[in-house]
Amino acid sequence: NSFVIGANVAQALPAAYISAGVADSTIAGTEAYIGRFSAFSTLTYGTYLGGSANETINDIEVQPDGRVVFIGTSNSALTEVNSAAASSTGTDNDFMLGVLNNAGTAFDYLDKIGGLAADNGYDTEVYNGKIYFTGQSSSSTFPVTAGAFDTTINGTTDAIAAVVDLAGGSAGYKASFYGGSGGSTLGNGLKLLTKSPCIAGSLTEPVVLLFGTSSSSALPLRNVNGESFYSATRAGGLDMFFAGFSPDMTQVKYATYMGGTQSDYLGDTGSPRGSNHLWFNDVDSIFLGTTTHSVSHTPTLVGNGFDTSKSNSTNDSHLLLKLYVSSLAVVDYSDAPASYGAPLHATLCSAPPLRIGATIDPEPGALPTAAANGDDLNNTDDEDGIATLPVLTFGGPQNISITVTSFANSTGSAATLYAWIDL
Repeated sequence: NSFVIGANVAQALPAAYISAGVADSTIAGTEAYIGRFSAFSTLTYGTYLGGSANETINDIEVQPDGRVVFIGTSNSALTEVNSAAASSTGTDNDFMLGVLNNAGTAFDYLDKIGGLAADNGYDTEVYNGKIYFTGQSSSSTFPVTAGAFDTTINGTTDAIAAVVDLAGGSAGYKASFYGGSGGSTLGNGLKLLTKSPCIAGSLTEPVVLLFGTSSSSALPLRNVNGESFYSATRAGGLDMFFAGFSPDMTQVKYATYMGGTQSDYLGDTGSPRGSNHLWFNDVDSIFLGTTTHSVSHTPTLVGNGFDTSKSNSTNDSHLLLKLYVSSLAVVDYSDAPASYGAPLHATLCSAPPLRIGATIDPEPGALPTAAANGDDLNNTDDEDGIATLPVLTFGGPQNISITVTSFANSTGSAATLYAWIDL
């Protein structure tokens, strides 16, 4: 096991914090820092990140092979590696994005991305060899790409939704503005929601869900499939928003405001970090920890929880949300009776690694019936992996054999079929 930290330092750290042969052993100005520990008392490596001026690190993602993906802000002239896009030539802030190798000795990818005004990177996520990232830009010259959803800055600042290959380079780089006139918009965090949706007539690719804060009343919004979690109106002050981008940043599939009459936002508004307060459970629910000053919200954010009453008027309070987005996360429900709740799993339509049966049939919601056949009777019967069910007889122990006629297992591990008898 190992532990990786990202930090920002304003003066030189003790010598023991910086290892020999690391990517950057010299501090100049305010520097970012990454350290890997093999135990709480043993530092494997420690390295600065930065140039001759100032850097800030806002998020890190540790990869299975030990590489560390990071995002932050820099106003230095960095020595870039496999750069994907342009940066400013002045001393204003730009996105700092990179990949530190697993030994901490070099950058596999290091980039400074921005325009002629201030640009700040806040969150990064890695999926299937791609780095998705967000932040905010006040530069009309930020390097967005041809064909992106929005190639023109709209407000004082706009959020940025972008993607680049894990190895860097311009070939896989895509970036779009997201904002509205008459205010400022920033991107706090993002998550990839649907892995491989396959429901006919619905979304046909994953959705990169961008979460952020805006004071603009003119964000580009879109509902999908009559999703109930939707508001087309900024309620007042700062409102939060969700915007679901296609992975190539050319389309917005879904976008909504969320807030009340006061200011509602993630993190400290003067330093709006906190991207890892947003989480997706890979099935159907988004979890979010955030801040509110409003007593009520549109769409409804508070209900069915531990504490549903705001007792400090319009002062700062904190929310922990679980949001179910049935129109964005495509799932397959079980046939279990209602007494079992609503078991489900995300559909993986492109060669799912473990399955029984050849047919995939997602549903918009649970269909419990006493006979446990609600899913079978809705659209396609996807329980086609076991052709003949066993016959049970009363009395005495008995051995029951099941023949699975259609299955796939590419997980690399043995699979076990579990069953239960509902008496």
